[in-house]
Amino acid sequence: MTTKPPSPSKQSPARRAVRRRPDPAAAPTGAQDGTAAEASAPTTLRRRILLCVTGLSPQIVTETVYALTQRTPAWIPDEVHLITTQRGVQNASLRLLSPEPGWFSRLLRDYSLPPIRFDEAHIHVIKDAQGNALDDIRNDADNDSAASTIAEFVRQLTAEAHTEVHASIAGGRKTMGYLLGAAMSLYGRPQDQLSHVLVSP
Repeated sequence: MTTKPPSPSKQSPARRAVRRRPDPAAAPTGAQDGTAAEASAPTTLRRRILLCVTGLSPQIVTETVYALTQRTPAWIPDEVHLITTQRGVQNASLRLLSPEPGWFSRLLRDYSLPPIRFDEAHIHVIKDAQGNALDDIRNDADNDSAASTIAEFVRQLTAEAHTEVHASIAGGRKTMGYLLGAAMSLYGRPQDQLSHVLVSP
């Protein structure tokens, strides 16, 4: 039986990550007792970064982190970054980072996970050509703005030699997931990964 992680949704978090890019250079670091926290201790020199796109359902962040802890060996990020709209920023701050309900800190506490850097500075809003934050993606111009924001952020993360990026396309508008996948296909390196999470039946 799979234990549910803290999440504001009623969907089961028992999900599996698929379509990931293998990292032949990374050595397994799993602990002998199989605990998620020990198995995922960052023993490599690379900084592990989880990058998500979200809309009005920020629980995809906690669900993705949980799914990655269930892999063998477990993969736990050193930091999480979120790309979303202005409304998505408000939802993520309220649901994930506020003292109550504080789903992200509860996830770390309930599953004895190591500290993961994730605060409001790690939430990045999509802006239009004039620098205005977008409330939603409604037209071609908004899509162009989202594409530019996502592609540039992926380029910056992958330009650092000692990073390992795991990009989740499970959240946000379908176009946001597509754009993140396209950016990863352009800038992704052998150590980077791309995944979606699927609900187990």
